[in-house]
Amino acid sequence: MPHYPSPHTPHPSRLTPHAFDWNRVDDVLLDMDGTLLDRHFDNFFFEEELPRRYAAKHGLKVEEARERLLAMYRAVEGELDWTDLNYWTKTLDIDVVTLTKELDYLIALHPDSLDFLRHLRAQRKRIYLLTSAHSAAVALTLASTRIDRHVHRIVNALEVGYLKLRPEFWPACQRLLVFDPSRSHWLDDD
Repeated sequence: MPHYPSPHTPHPSRLTPHAFDWNRVDDVLLDMDGTLLDRHFDNFFFEEELPRRYAAKHGLKVEEARERLLAMYRAVEGELDWTDLNYWTKTLDIDVVTLTKELDYLIALHPDSLDFLRHLRAQRKRIYLLTSAHSAAVALTLASTRIDRHVHRIVNALEVGYLKLRPEFWPACQRLLVFDPSRSHWLDDD
């Protein structure tokens, strides 16, 4: 059921920049793709370019290749294979890691991401980037954006053993980073 703000909830455009009490937060946990990064790269890669390459390899129409790939994505959604570029390289017999490097020019931060990260550092918050992205995709993103300079640590789902959307991720991540959930703030586009 959709959640609708109550008539007493201020419209987001009427909130002041200081509406959130950062004094109650020690650790800021941030998603990468879609939160700090624009999703254009991921969307284009998995919905357009990879289907084109798969279609060419198998003599299919692009739409048919896209439908096949979407079914394959759904079959492993929620599992580590879903974001594992090596898994997709083996499964599709296409060098997915190399293909992502060919398109790295599409990787971009949201316009205010660096300002936000600088603000958090000025507030002396510990900043953790939590991602389900494969380590090769993280390395490519860091090379393109240098966001690693603005965070204290990057935690990849493979390191934790679960994707972020799995409930098992959070206790394992908490043990790894030793953060207090009552003094932490999680930001994610999902």
